[in-house]
Amino acid sequence: MKSKVFIIAGEASGDMYGASLIEKISISKKYVEFYGIGGDLMKEKGITLSAHITDLNIMGFIDIIFKLFYLKKLINRTVSEIVKYNPDLILFIDFSGFNQKIAEKLKKLGFKSKKIKFVSPQIWASRYNRIKTITKIYDTLICILPFEKEIYNKYDSKFDCRYVGTPILDNFVLKLSANEFYNRFSIPPRLKKIALFPGSRNSEIRYHLPVLLKLIEKRRDLFFIVSQSMTISSKYINQISGFENVRIVDSSFQWEILKYSDVALVKSGTTVLQAAITKTPSILFFKTSPLNFMIAKQIIKVKLIGLPNLIIGKEIIKELVQENFTVSKIDEELNNIILNDEYKEIMLDNLQIVNDRLGSKGALSRVADIILENL
Repeated sequence: MKSKVFIIAGEASGDMYGASLIEKISISKKYVEFYGIGGDLMKEKGITLSAHITDLNIMGFIDIIFKLFYLKKLINRTVSEIVKYNPDLILFIDFSGFNQKIAEKLKKLGFKSKKIKFVSPQIWASRYNRIKTITKIYDTLICILPFEKEIYNKYDSKFDCRYVGTPILDNFVLKLSANEFYNRFSIPPRLKKIALFPGSRNSEIRYHLPVLLKLIEKRRDLFFIVSQSMTISSKYINQISGFENVRIVDSSFQWEILKYSDVALVKSGTTVLQAAITKTPSILFFKTSPLNFMIAKQIIKVKLIGLPNLIIGKEIIKELVQENFTVSKIDEELNNIILNDEYKEIMLDNLQIVNDRLGSKGALSRVADIILENL
């Protein structure tokens, strides 16, 4: 008899994790059927999709307000599909707001299937009181940051919270050598190379692109390798690709883009930690609408937003947020890293400390083992 697993992954990183977990679970337990929300990577591994992550391309509070009706409809539809499908286990991957609403509704319905949440909401950064609901609606919570398990254990020592390490380490595989990478994408090896990750949502790229285009135009002495996520609209990519000192590279080569660049210019998010893992000196940036930012300032309680900075407890990577996200400030930090060897060495030493604290590979295998325990 087949075991049935319903997976909900609403973002590109979740799609990547989900695909890896489907593969690992299928190898260990052949008779498992997967259904749910995900992306192309999960689909390639055999899941039947009820919705695609591109349907959830939402960023910020204003976007949520405008798409509230659609989100409510999708949440209700997903709950109905879960009840109808009647899985043995539901795996909620990251995408915490959306997933929490679904888990709450299932809890109210008395739905008995095992509910596992992979990746904790950042309750340490904002809205800590969510911990009360989280510990009630999920049977198991799997954390990826070293300090998170302690937070949950302190609140409720009986709650099943497990720390597995960061899954990003599992995916750190270089498919090409430096020379192979440069030759394949016609990248001049002698120029200083800047890895540019503008974001994976169209709603965020529209705020980042004006500054980034000016920077690319100003710094003709640098070569920008731009990561193209499958969720980015071609109209934005076309605006960037017109420059001679730019190469657009598919995000499936994101590790090569980071590893073989001199500096990474990265939108706040998971990729900042990926850059730290490759030990690439980095600059973090983020900009949203003034209203979104004003709301976020009232909610977010931490002074730093970059995961490497949070892990080490100080700003080791410059954070250029909102009004500080300007061409002149990016330019200044680029020069600090490229021209000041001592400045760069201090950053590299701190990135090594971050890597030491992240631990070893195998996080996704440990997640798969937890899922298999419950099937």
